[in-house]
Amino acid sequence: RLIKKHHRSEQIKYLDPLRVNNLSLTSMPKWSASMLQYLEGRINNVCALYTPSNANSNDVSNLVYRIKTAVNSKIPNANVNIKLYGSRGYGLCNDSSDVDMVITSGGNSAISLESVFNVLRRLPGCRSVVHLKHAHSPIIRFKYFNRQNQFLFECDVSSENRLGLEKTQLISQYLKFDPRVAKVLTMVKVWSKKRQIADSNTLNSYGLTMMVIAFLISRKVVPPLQLINSAYVDRTFWSLHDYLLLSSESVNAVYTGKTVIRKVTVPLSMDWGVVFPFLAGAQPDYFYKGTDVYNW
Repeated sequence: RLIKKHHRSEQIKYLDPLRVNNLSLTSMPKWSASMLQYLEGRINNVCALYTPSNANSNDVSNLVYRIKTAVNSKIPNANVNIKLYGSRGYGLCNDSSDVDMVITSGGNSAISLESVFNVLRRLPGCRSVVHLKHAHSPIIRFKYFNRQNQFLFECDVSSENRLGLEKTQLISQYLKFDPRVAKVLTMVKVWSKKRQIADSNTLNSYGLTMMVIAFLISRKVVPPLQLINSAYVDRTFWSLHDYLLLSSESVNAVYTGKTVIRKVTVPLSMDWGVVFPFLAGAQPDYFYKGTDVYNW
């Protein structure tokens, strides 16, 4: 319940949001069209800074190829594959963002990070290579320099971190729904970094990202991915979704695949057995299929 707030002295003061006398509460102003246009321009400028340059993207791709080639040549029968996850995986990053990589083995056993560590510390361009064995999720961390001896970015390498890949794919799908998702996530990311809110000890970047996505779902900007395989996303969907949240049993039944939203029984006080079917033959406002978005 504590909020970090910066002051001119650069000291961080912890304020309790439940104590109103500690906070300056002001009502939101009415934005004029010119002010909204100005604000939109500022947001677009900030978001443009969170797009890596082509040269930087090429450096990342080159590094991934070099690590993959070196590991496969030095470790017998490794047959490894390397994928990006985190902000580099779903694209909300800049040239200085860390590069998080997952090494997966095509064999029957996971690749040893100790073996990868021995390869990376001899790989040109990889410096300050350390193996964090006792971390919650063991990783290899190093700094990458180009041939001109210029520092490019820091890197973390983990082994068989398939959950990280799944999280990255989840966020990537939400980003494909609506361009506003990327803008909101970017601005919250910049704000949280400036205010020192998201860190590994309190609320990490993924947790904050999912909070933003949950907010966007509540505002009907994007639908919950867990339900789109079993339902059209139209106005009826959103009304059903609001009713669905009133019952933890209904939520559990839908999200575990025991039923679908068009057949779910919603516990309303006026009629506990009411069923909300979708309109037969109705043209949905939105419909998601595979990775394509129609009429969004």
